Amino acid sequence: MLCSKLLMCLTVLYCVPLLESVDIIPTPYPTPQPMKIELNCNPLDKYADCPHGYCCVRDEFLPTYVYCKRIGKGGEHCATRATYSDCPCTEGYGCKPNIISANFPSLYGTCTKDYNLMG
Repeated sequence: MLCSKLLMCLTVLYCVPLLESVDIIPTPYPTPQPMKIELNCNPLDKYADCPHGYCCVRDEFLPTYVYCKRIGKGGEHCATRATYSDCPCTEGYGCKPNIISANFPSLYGTCTKDYNLMG
């Protein structure tokens, strides 16, 4: 794409020409992975029908709705126990509970690097 007469505004009232023309070269950024893929999969076999990096889950509020969900990466939401509605964290990450009380850890957490991988 070619932009002509690109102006640099020094103040609101005073603009000067910066360049006659500028070539804009698009930078190749990776396409982000979607959080979910609409695919009728089997939650009993989480990885059979979904592409690499996804697992099959059942919707938490509409149990008849199943789809492939992206496996959790650093900082993303996760479940501290195996559920049909969530994927585990990616390799090298563990699910750190959002709340840790004296009685029990929260079911919900965040994928954290090397969290509790030994125990």
